[in-house]
Amino acid sequence: MTPTIRSKPKVLLVDNNINILNTLATLLQDIDCDIYKATNGMEAFEQALHVNFNLVISELFLPQMDGNELVRKIRQLSYGKRCVFIFLTNAISEDMQVKCMNDGADEIIIKPIKKKIFKSQIEGMISRINENQTSRKKRSRNSLNPEFGEIVYCKAENAHSLVAHIALTVNEVTSYCDFEEVFASKSIWMIFIDDKATWALNLIYRMAHHVGASIPIWLIASRKVSESLQMNFIENGGFGILIKYKNPEILAHQIEVLIDREISIKNQYVSSLKQAVLSSPVHFAPSHKEDFPTFRLRIKYEPFTKPAGGDFYEIVKMGNGNTLILLGDVMGKKWGAWFFANAYLAYIRASLKVFPAKKQLEIDNNLGLLLSDINQFLYKDIQLSDAFTTLTAILVNPSQQQVILSSAGAIYPIFYSKKTQKTSVIPIKGKILGIVENEKYSSEIMRVHPGDQLLLVTDGYTEAFDATKEKQIGIEKIASTLEAPLNEGVFDLDKLELSIMANNSIDSFNDDRTMLLVEFK
Repeated sequence: MTPTIRSKPKVLLVDNNINILNTLATLLQDIDCDIYKATNGMEAFEQALHVNFNLVISELFLPQMDGNELVRKIRQLSYGKRCVFIFLTNAISEDMQVKCMNDGADEIIIKPIKKKIFKSQIEGMISRINENQTSRKKRSRNSLNPEFGEIVYCKAENAHSLVAHIALTVNEVTSYCDFEEVFASKSIWMIFIDDKATWALNLIYRMAHHVGASIPIWLIASRKVSESLQMNFIENGGFGILIKYKNPEILAHQIEVLIDREISIKNQYVSSLKQAVLSSPVHFAPSHKEDFPTFRLRIKYEPFTKPAGGDFYEIVKMGNGNTLILLGDVMGKKWGAWFFANAYLAYIRASLKVFPAKKQLEIDNNLGLLLSDINQFLYKDIQLSDAFTTLTAILVNPSQQQVILSSAGAIYPIFYSKKTQKTSVIPIKGKILGIVENEKYSSEIMRVHPGDQLLLVTDGYTEAFDATKEKQIGIEKIASTLEAPLNEGVFDLDKLELSIMANNSIDSFNDDRTMLLVEFK
């Protein structure tokens, strides 16, 4: 009664020696798992922010972030406590081994390895990971609550429903248009596709990117379905396969087991975070327009869910006549981001209030000092240790006809020059806040002239899916798309968004999105 095919366990290999890294990958390539590689601790952690790894095999002594810090930070992620973490390193002292275990390592394997034994160990761990996933589903199956969410069942026209006798509402759809309408209007937790619904199977890649990785898509298939069809389904974004049985209660049981993970997440966060957001003094206005003596500011904010999501912005009028504009995005969508966006803004405001006049003068010369100070706060705060954010700061200095830019993460500004009538991406870089304690952030100074524009967009735009090219559009494509309307004098953010959608085959957005435009007079 368990699925015959599931998403493969994800294994991360970390070593600064590329030869060792490739040897390990080759050794494990015939084990049923997806292998990822990183050559330093920072690269490994950045991958861990985007991929839920089941197993990490890492060298202890790594550049940029050592193995001890890496395991501590991975343990702080939402899935981190379930991840198996192994240090594969040269001989170390007993005290160091104790430290590694205290920091969160499950096991320490000393180099050089015995390949057959090592491979057998990893195969056993992968097997236990699969078994643990199944047992967790069985333990929490009885906690279903029909008020939490709904299911989409994709089937062929006039076909009988195979999804029945379960506690959640089932929305049956027979076309992609029906699917999009239901998904946009309902709180969908899972999607099931019947193997006779060829319209859905043909669009599985598009569907998977439309809903995002947090909503699993399952195929309900007869035993006669070909292996190639099953693998095509998995490779294009499907999560796994459920086998059809004559008794519909068996399938109902499988579905109830599968949704336990969503139940546990909702039970943990719904009450506390919803209350925190509703009682927060921070407001997330859907739009903001303000006219300053030397520039105009426009902001468009659209949360993917309500209350507000992980995007946030702040406008601070400094005592020396300068204006500070901040745009950030808390890593992690869904419930947690609602709360942490408020907490980050509280830190930012607190930082600005305690800056003396001398410090403000220093910031005018190096905006990166502000990000460095905020980073120090966030790194040490236990409550925020499992949340991370990108943050871009713009300081408008009217007396010098310049703007100062600094960034933590990857919200790259787009600059439009009135003189050249061209757009360009400003690749200012800095590590995500809260990862490295003493990170120093740099800044870039730009001269601006009347008619120039500075535009920022969060990843709700850059990671939008181009349905024609079947890939994310990216910041460079957004910059080139906006060049024409900006040349035509279009500064309305709704119209700019429509231009991005129309020119990049975007059907809809699946994340919070914020667009910020500074128009210099």
